[in-house]
Amino acid sequence: SDLICGQRRPAPTREGEPLSLPNPFATAGLRGSDLPVLFQGAKLFGAVVCPLTCLSLYGLLANTPTFFPLILCMASALAGWYGPDLWLQRRIESRQRNILAAFPDALDLMVVCVEAGLSLDVAITRVGQELQLMHRELSEELRVLYLELRTGRSRQQALRNTGLRIQLEEVQSFVALLVQTERFGTSVGQALRAHADGLRTRQDLQATE
Repeated sequence: SDLICGQRRPAPTREGEPLSLPNPFATAGLRGSDLPVLFQGAKLFGAVVCPLTCLSLYGLLANTPTFFPLILCMASALAGWYGPDLWLQRRIESRQRNILAAFPDALDLMVVCVEAGLSLDVAITRVGQELQLMHRELSEELRVLYLELRTGRSRQQALRNTGLRIQLEEVQSFVALLVQTERFGTSVGQALRAHADGLRTRQDLQATE
């Protein structure tokens, strides 16, 4: 299948090259150019091993219909094939929930750093360090963003890559805000504070609903 959890499988890359964005592995916090091959291997392994295991246990059962082994093999093969997909989807959803819960706090810290005179790149690094213990997922994404900036990638492209990795509407709107702020030369601190207030208001409305 060319789809993983409703998303198109990323194209294979040469050894050592990063996977193209967006892809579900980056959204799940998994990084490596060999992940698609390993994931496909896990699906094939599950589709083969699960029926064999069920058939080996079938000998312990008694007084079962003759068609029961066929149904058991088909069901276990489907479970082994789609099991990794379900695991990856659950990991993505859990990671996105954790990042979304930590995002308003990160914006507040970033506002404090920017208004204290730090540049945006330094503020991103400092916020990632401060969140390392309590919000590990968001801290990892900010660290990857900082590493992309260190390698010479433009800030706009690095921010867009972060939005593509996380695949959250709130993060993508934050990325668009920073890109527009840099393009038009407006105040970063004021823009971040307004975005943080709007995000908290939206979460309060969702919780009330």
